[in-house]
Amino acid sequence: MSEKFQEDHDKLKDELNGQMTRLRADYDEKIEDYEQRLEKLIADKVEKMLVLREEVEVEYADKMDELRDMYRDEMNNQVGLTEKEKSKMQSLENSLQESLRTKRHEYDDIKMKYDEAISKVDDLERRLNNQTEEVIRLTAELENCEYADAE
Repeated sequence: MSEKFQEDHDKLKDELNGQMTRLRADYDEKIEDYEQRLEKLIADKVEKMLVLREEVEVEYADKMDELRDMYRDEMNNQVGLTEKEKSKMQSLENSLQESLRTKRHEYDDIKMKYDEAISKVDDLERRLNNQTEEVIRLTAELENCEYADAE
């Protein structure tokens, strides 16, 4: 009985070893399949991440180009406004300088006329004083002559 038991035991052992080998082979295949799937998923994920990264970089580059264009346009507008303002101020300065030249010329003319008038007034005052003195002298001489004739 022990031999039969040993045989059954060996047979069972062989069967179990066979099953274990088959199970091991099945699970090795499943593990290999899962590893391949995992590698494929990881590869897909990495590829998707690279695609997303590329999209983000392209979008970032586009946004930066838009910002650069926007700032360039704003700078060009500011430069244009500054140039217009400068031109306007230049015109105003030229106008004020021309006005100043005109006013100085008018002042010089008025000053010259004033100086001439003062000179004429002084001359007329001198002549009037001379004539007044002459009238007083002649009147005094005439009175002296009348008193001399009356005596």
